[in-house]
Amino acid sequence: MTVVESLPLTNISLINAEKVKAGKTVTVAGRIIGGTKPVTYEFYFKRSQNTKWNKLSYASEKGTYAKFTPTKAAEYDIRSVAIDANGTRSEKIFSLTSE
Repeated sequence: MTVVESLPLTNISLINAEKVKAGKTVTVAGRIIGGTKPVTYEFYFKRSQNTKWNKLSYASEKGTYAKFTPTKAAEYDIRSVAIDANGTRSEKIFSLTSE
């Protein structure tokens, strides 16, 4: 008998820029290590001084990445949440500056 240990779910999502001009789009891509497949992702944004997160629409049919276009110069937070088949959640938050 072979025993396979699963690694804990770790969110290693990526964002393609940390500073952009207002009106330019950034992409956040969901990536994980470990966990139990299948894994789903949820993506959110908010102005840094706010507390309420707004859900981003998926930019891919498989729901593995989303796009965000800041309309104003401000500081934003972008959040990627990975949820595995066991319901384990892991999140990663990025800071984005829009000029």
